[in-house]
Amino acid sequence: YLQKIIMSLTAQSILTSFEALSSNEQQELLREMLKRINFTDFIEYAAIEDADMVAAAEALFIELDEQEASCCASYNSSMRHTV
Repeated sequence: YLQKIIMSLTAQSILTSFEALSSNEQQELLREMLKRINFTDFIEYAAIEDADMVAAAEALFIELDEQEASCCASYNSSMRHTV
């Protein structure tokens, strides 16, 4: 069975603050966080279900697709005006 993990208020606050950052700031923060994580300890103690990993990956790919579509649409629109 899947166990629902409820975040603490502190974790929710950090996540909300992260989401308010610009894309560049989010990337910078993620790089720093990844440098600091001891993955051996993390894997031993984190009970991340496969379904949770798949859902997180799916959400990431959807966001990247939306960013790419937005970028391409802006580029295509600007190219029409220059011809």
